[in-house]
Amino acid sequence: MRKQELGVAFVAEVDRIFAQARAMPLAFARTAESQAVRRAVARRFPYAVFFTETDTGILVLAVAHAKRKPGYWLGRLTR
Repeated sequence: MRKQELGVAFVAEVDRIFAQARAMPLAFARTAESQAVRRAVARRFPYAVFFTETDTGILVLAVAHAKRKPGYWLGRLTR
């Protein structure tokens, strides 16, 4: 697969996760770091989407690689 095709596939996977998180936020597990944050894991890529629920939808805190700098996004919880 060419790199451009891989990028398109990654964006499609993240879009799929966003749509699922908006439609069914309670279907995703809470994180150990915070009960307010949920995690959705990508199927094909080593990434996870961390989000929290708001009155109007979801707030995405990070699209994070599963092995690189775990928890780097935790500082975003206090903003």
